[in-house]
Amino acid sequence: MWFAGYAPKDIESAIGLAFAPVGRPHYDRVRRNVDSLADRLGQDALPLPLPAKGCLVESLSAQQKRALDEALHPVYAMQTAAQQDRLRQIQIDECDEPMVPLGPHLDREKVDASFSVGHFHDACGSWAGRRRVFWVRREVAEKFAMVCRAIGDIGVHAHVEDCWRPWQVQKGLFIRRTLRIARDFPTWSWQDVKRVTSSLTAPSPGLAGHQAGAAIDWRMRTNDADRTFLDLGNEYAEGGVAAALDSPYITAVQWETRMYFLHAMRLAGFRLLFTEDWHASHGDRGMGMDRSITMRRARYGPIDRFRADDGAVTRYVSRFVEQDFLTDAQLQELIAMSREKTDKRYTHPSFQLYERFLGEEEKHKTWKI
Repeated sequence: MWFAGYAPKDIESAIGLAFAPVGRPHYDRVRRNVDSLADRLGQDALPLPLPAKGCLVESLSAQQKRALDEALHPVYAMQTAAQQDRLRQIQIDECDEPMVPLGPHLDREKVDASFSVGHFHDACGSWAGRRRVFWVRREVAEKFAMVCRAIGDIGVHAHVEDCWRPWQVQKGLFIRRTLRIARDFPTWSWQDVKRVTSSLTAPSPGLAGHQAGAAIDWRMRTNDADRTFLDLGNEYAEGGVAAALDSPYITAVQWETRMYFLHAMRLAGFRLLFTEDWHASHGDRGMGMDRSITMRRARYGPIDRFRADDGAVTRYVSRFVEQDFLTDAQLQELIAMSREKTDKRYTHPSFQLYERFLGEEEKHKTWKI
């Protein structure tokens, strides 16, 4: 059953959407590959859900994405907010499992994966411009090795985009997302901006799987010389309706890509974040965002840092785990400042707003792994 709802028919008609069923040969090929994943992972195969109206005849254009975002973002955000309220009730029983470097772990397991050469965004304080940190909890690495081995059997290669994030990075990305949503939708209230931003980027350490070392962002590539990315219908990390894992607005090829991602990760024991078709986690509160399970406790909570020699973790200060990165007053100020214009230009450049709202504590700390 698909989570994501459809926009009103008049919007679909106005932006020229057309649908067609997935052909039987295409469906059968995906079914065979999914069965192969299940066999490799030692699990029973899962159903292959299809959008009720069929798949798009053509990929969404930028204008179509914008129209669907405006119509559906608030709907998705309300449902996400309700789920996040439930997640906050899940107790975190931190097990202090150590972190491991994902690349060397996969090398030891003799499985192939590539890694992003990207850097942390300019919004991320003292971490801005630094290479991403591809470390995760030990069991997360073990499960991901299983995934890489399984997808290799169907000619697919894993490309890892992001893993552990320090709190400055998580907070900076929340600020960046707030700016983007506020400027893209200038008529929305600050409450609407907050809801949508929080549905796309964790608003507090206790909801951030990356900060717990429990989450991996990754995409799939062909396992050949070209290493072409499989078509998802969106780029990493393009948030919006198109990036919802179970969005009904996808072509048959994009549906196929998402089915491989969904089945490989779920069958290996990961759980999925339905607002992002690249994110999966294990052992953290975020597993509760996947409607296939009910959680009572989380094994992994946010960590402040870890040691590179043995991966030993330092827990995040407990009294701040549930505290949002920005207060409502700060959020309102950020949104108001981000929308100020002079001669059609924004008065406050993004980097100035990042620095202002990262907080004074960031300016006096240098964090090392």
